[in-house]
Amino acid sequence: MSTIPGGAHSLCKDCVHLRVVTSAKGSIFWRCSSPSVSVKYPPQPVVRCASHRTADKE
Repeated sequence: MSTIPGGAHSLCKDCVHLRVVTSAKGSIFWRCSSPSVSVKYPPQPVVRCASHRTADKE
């Protein structure tokens, strides 16, 4: 999911709150679905986030 510039270095890439949104024109955006975050589409890369929760890799 590192199709966002800076995404490879972002906390968002493995967060449970990440939702990938693709526009009608094919642009890809990373949306934060955490209710405690005020910026739903944060500038990337995100290096600190109080709501970050790592997704379990099974």
